[in-house]
Amino acid sequence: MTKKGAFLWNDTAREDFEKLKKVTSPYPALAIPNFSHPFVVDCDATDEGIGALLMQKGHPISFESRKLKALESAFSIYDKEMLAIMHALAKFRQYL
Repeated sequence: MTKKGAFLWNDTAREDFEKLKKVTSPYPALAIPNFSHPFVVDCDATDEGIGALLMQKGHPISFESRKLKALESAFSIYDKEMLAIMHALAKFRQYL
């Protein structure tokens, strides 16, 4: 299967493959949006950043996050949460 010769599937290759699966498996697969179903946006804010998740039927479609600018980090938590909502609506507007 390679130019140098046959591909050898041995214990080392199997162990490496299992390690690779463990590293990549925890990440969720993104769903394809279905515009006949409602979308859900989940937002959050911390002292360092804001984030949002676009979902349908509990399955993630898109993730979005960014670090807060210096001025934004001085906002109250309520203002940071509103900033996260506004950011999410701007990023996901084509779906909503």
